[in-house]
Amino acid sequence: MAVDFREWKGTYRMQQNAVVVWLDITEPTLGGLAISVRNMYNDRFNGQIIKMDENNRQMLFYIDYPYGRDIFNAYILDAMTNQPRIHIAGTFMSTDGKTYGWFATKV
Repeated sequence: MAVDFREWKGTYRMQQNAVVVWLDITEPTLGGLAISVRNMYNDRFNGQIIKMDENNRQMLFYIDYPYGRDIFNAYILDAMTNQPRIHIAGTFMSTDGKTYGWFATKV
């Protein structure tokens, strides 16, 4: 089942271990999607979407931090249902070279 790419838009509470951040996916006036992360101090770190699969259910993106770049692979968990798209999850490769899992819920 294909997903309209605009269904990714929103603010998500993302959790990985004990770290909680807010993932913001917006639609700028020029179209497409923009992505950034805010930490608990409200510091914003920008990223870029690298690609989406042909059904818009999977997204590869990165976020640039002062210490390096984390690369994320994200999936819409609700993509196979007619329910609202509120859950995304995936993995990310951190600047330490390790891969971690994460989960996020739209707020």
